[in-house]
Amino acid sequence: MIGLLPYTSPSSFNFARQDYDSIPVPTTPTVVQEGDCWLIEMDVVNTSESAITLTVSNSQGGSPLIVDQVEASSANGNSMLSFRSQVGKLFTGGLVWSASASGLVGSVCIKVA
Repeated sequence: MIGLLPYTSPSSFNFARQDYDSIPVPTTPTVVQEGDCWLIEMDVVNTSESAITLTVSNSQGGSPLIVDQVEASSANGNSMLSFRSQVGKLFTGGLVWSASASGLVGSVCIKVA
């Protein structure tokens, strides 16, 4: 009979948590966190009167991993992306974000190894 090792959830591994609160999202791709990281949660508020597109990708370039349309502030202008039910969404090489226009303010919770 083969014995199985007890299962350890990856979310219980020792990771450092990094929180960034109320940061204006730049209109050019900008690194939020360098090195491999797992996005746990991102909350974005649109303070402008127009819809703005949020783009989130990893530092290796390529296609964006998340593209989200955030409505104008007068029309429920916030967006919350949560990966708490998972280990998090892996961003290889780091997390980069940008907005299609000025007016987005974001808060991010990240796990880093």
